[in-house]
Amino acid sequence: MRVSTKITVCAMVMVFCVAGCAYTYQRNVLLKPAGLPEHIYEAPLHDDYTSSNVAVFRFREPPYAQGVGRVACESLYEELLRNSVFASVSLESDVSDIRLENLMDIARSKHYDLIITGDLLYYFEGGLHQASRVDERIRVIRVGTNKTLWYAKAVDIGPPAPYTDYIVALGRGAPAPSTRTLLKRNAEKFCKMFLNQPLEELYETAQKDEEISEEGQQLVTDKEHDMGDQFFEVTFEPEESVVKPQ
Repeated sequence: MRVSTKITVCAMVMVFCVAGCAYTYQRNVLLKPAGLPEHIYEAPLHDDYTSSNVAVFRFREPPYAQGVGRVACESLYEELLRNSVFASVSLESDVSDIRLENLMDIARSKHYDLIITGDLLYYFEGGLHQASRVDERIRVIRVGTNKTLWYAKAVDIGPPAPYTDYIVALGRGAPAPSTRTLLKRNAEKFCKMFLNQPLEELYETAQKDEEISEEGQQLVTDKEHDMGDQFFEVTFEPEESVVKPQ
């Protein structure tokens, strides 16, 4: 047997031996820290609402995600409490009639200063081969004036960790994070938006995040904001437009 042939055979034997003794480890899903909501349509120029009495109502949900609207509003409620965003926060998730007129009537009768309502726009529970995704939009309304203070949309996508094979090391795949995890991350984004005031700081933070995010943070035009109003049953005039600071 030629020397070259012997070397080839030995190399193949070594590869099989190494492959048979390959180190196996469990891969983990890594998500970047939650920033601001991906789309900020409206935000007040001055933040003097920290002393407000606020109510969080159940989000509207698509037919295929029954019950998730309640989970979404509960996630936001818990984050608001955890971050002490407002002086008082009440959870109104048991209200079944979530038409905006009814929510405003309830808010006036209970003397709330602000209400938070929203929509679960998209919801998908991923797995080992597909990413999870949750899209939410919220609106914060000042009860006394019917004015919109904040209007924003958050999108969170959690991909799975795929199986990897490096011959000497095998990485077991991990499923995509749960949609409940993504709901919590979106709630964190909304809370950061409330806390990132005044407007100049909010804009500067959004601009920095845009440089490192594929989707970026967006402060959209009035025209785009008007298009977004079609998703709500009652249109409220925004209190102040978000514009780039001069």
